[in-house]
Parts: sequence; C-alpha cells; structure tokens
Amino acid sequence: MQVQVEKTSVLERRLTIGLPAEQVESEIDQRLRKTAPQVNMKGFRPGKVPMRVVRQRYGQGIRQEVLADLVQKSFQDAVTQENLRPTGMPAVEQVDTEGDQVEFVCTFEVYPDVELPDFSAMQIEKPECEISDADIDEMIQKLRERRPEWTPVERAAQAGDQVRVDFEGTIDGEPFQGNKGENIDFEIGSGYMLPEFESGVEGASAGEAREIEVNFPEDYPSEEVKGRTAKFTVKVTQVSEKKLPELDENFFKAWGIEGNDLEAFRAEVKSTMADEVERAVKAKVKEQVIQGLLDATELDLPASLVDAEVHRLQHANQKQGHDHGHDHHDHGEATPEMREQAERRVRTGLLMMEIVRSQELKADAGRVRAMVEKLARPYGDPEQVINYYYGDENRLAEIESAVLEEQVVEWVTGQASVTAKPASYKEFTEAAGGAS
Repeated sequence: MQVQVEKTSVLERRLTIGLPAEQVESEIDQRLRKTAPQVNMKGFRPGKVPMRVVRQRYGQGIRQEVLADLVQKSFQDAVTQENLRPTGMPAVEQVDTEGDQVEFVCTFEVYPDVELPDFSAMQIEKPECEISDADIDEMIQKLRERRPEWTPVERAAQAGDQVRVDFEGTIDGEPFQGNKGENIDFEIGSGYMLPEFESGVEGASAGEAREIEVNFPEDYPSEEVKGRTAKFTVKVTQVSEKKLPELDENFFKAWGIEGNDLEAFRAEVKSTMADEVERAVKAKVKEQVIQGLLDATELDLPASLVDAEVHRLQHANQKQGHDHGHDHHDHGEATPEMREQAERRVRTGLLMMEIVRSQELKADAGRVRAMVEKLARPYGDPEQVINYYYGDENRLAEIESAVLEEQVVEWVTGQASVTAKPASYKEFTEAAGGAS
C-alpha cells in the first residue's frame, strides 16, 4: 500500500492511497467464488452456475462492494500508519482503477494538537455551606405551602385566596382566541393570571360578577392580543382560603417517611438539601474549571465537529419546539449564537478529552454504580432501573461519560489554587438559582 499525505489547511488532510490492482482483482475473484454456490438461476442446477455467468451477472456489483470495503480498510490502515487522528470518516474524492494500481483520494479533518495550560495558575472559588435548623424549618414551610388544602369560604376574596371563575373577554367588541374560560382556579397574587385580572377579582364574593379591563403586555406570546386592551366579564363562583397541612403521619408519608416521626422527616429534608448543595457546588466548580480552560487555551477547531454540534443543537431546538406544540419540518438556519455555543462545546470537549488522554483517566466503576443507584432511587423498583442501565450499553456509556467528566473536573481542581467561599444556605441557593 502506497500512502501520500498532503496538508491542505491547519486541520484538513488529503490522503492518496494506492493498492496493487492484482490485490483488488484477487479480492473480487474470491468474493465471486464465495457467492457462486449460493446463486440460483433458471436453467442451471442450484449452486452449479458457471463462473463466467456469475461474473457477468454479479461482477459489477461485487466490484463496487470490494472497492468500498478496501477504501474503508485502507483508510484505517493508512491513518494508523501515518499516526493521524481523523475526526470522522473521510470524503472520497475519486477512485482510479486504471493501470496496475487502484488509487483513491480522500479528504478529512484531524484533531488539533492540544497544549494544556499550567493548571496551578488557575484560581477556583469553592462554595461552602452549612445547613442550619432554621434553614430546615424554612424548607419545611415551603414544602407545606406546595401542598395546600383549599376550603370554600363565604366572604370576599383576598390576596392568597383561591378563586374559581368563569370569564369571557373581547377586544374592541370582538372575541379572540382563548377569550373564554369556565371553572378556572387560581390563587390571587400567584401570577397565574395577568395582574390586572387577579386584582380585578380581589374583594369579590362567590356569585358576584365584575367587568375587568386588562392590558396585555407588549411581549405577550400571542400576536393577536399583545399590546392591546381587553374587557372581561368575570363571574366568581367560589372563594377558598388556604390551609397548610399539619406535620403529621399523612404528610410525612408523601416524603417516604413511615409513622409520625418528625425527626426522621427533618433528617430526610436535610439530606435532600445537602444533595442540592452538593450538585450546586459541583456545577459552580465545573463552570470555573471549564471557563479557566477556555480562557487559557488557544485551539483550532475542526469544522466538521462544529457543524455536527450545530446540527445537534438545531435538532434539540426542533424537538423542544415540537414538544411545545410548534411543528417545524426543518432545522432552520443556524444562528450566530448557536454556532458560538457549538464552538464552545467542541472546544471544551477537546480540552477534556486531552486531559483524559494525558492523565490516562478511566470512568471509575464504583462511581458509575453509585450514580446509577442514585438515579434509580426515586423509582418504585430501583433494581429494575439499575438493570435497565446495565443492560443497555448506550445508556451506561452516558453515565460513564458523566462520571469521567466529574473526574476530569476533580483532577483539574486538584492542580489549581482553590479558595473556600463560605455562604449561608439562603445565599448559596439564591446564587445557584433558587432553592428547590
């Protein structure tokens, strides 16, 4: 096999491979001989079709198959021989079968050489958070507020009450899409309805009807009504006041605690809060590690990898639109923001891949198992979920990839200069996006 490599750009290579024609013809002949015993043709006994007839009937198709197989195998052998790292399969430009050599030319991109930065110069702030009894009390109060009981009352509605209404609206005397509703429940002050609508029913009692004027904001999702004023006829059919559930056996059971054990419930709440803190700390440290890597490293990006990532983002956006009821049959044009995001992802992936390679990191089997068990824990039959992951190579590979990413972040953090940053639970969760 003769191989010639041409560097056509920083990352693109043009590879010319030549194979002896006799090798190709020999492979075609062997393939035809293997095929012949399986050929059934009218006028011949099964498996007894003459080779000249088999060659005439199947020769061209088998030649194409052999050439395709040889191109693929020779390409793999050539890049190994030349110590090249392709980012994907090549584009075959031409195949020349004339003369005593079969020659083909293909182009492809290679992974860039990555020079990792001095990690000891990287500065990382690691949040530290202690969960106090007061934090637990506040969280329990939030959990109670998520499961309110509503009791009908015979009085005027006030902020915090739930009202049930029937309504019909018009704009300039004409109806519009979504202008009617029956038996609609909402809490006054919750923001479920537009503010003017909610404040308009405050003070009304069951059976009372009101005329309410509502200004739709300029950024309202519906083109038909945004920026316009609607008049609603609203009838309140029920007013209910909120009552929070007691901390008793029934409430605890919803959180997996059997019996009337307040301390066990508090311990479970604290454990959940600690898990939340742990996730947020990891996310914050990971964000700093990635940004530190990106800031400290210059890297040429293979266009093929960026284009593939753009395509994935487009597909994800399309799926998200479909899930929200928007039917798009094409991915649309990639926006500059989308391409920038794709480039960031590819750059991050290349840097992490180099750390994995240079440090010979492998996904820790114990951590993989622990992550799978954690994912399975909320389900009724955790063992079934665990078996599901371990029975599907692709699913398990996703977990292994996530664990390996954690190990990369931990390795970089171990080389960097880390400063502890204490914070209260409230400060910490607000900075991390709010408590759950």
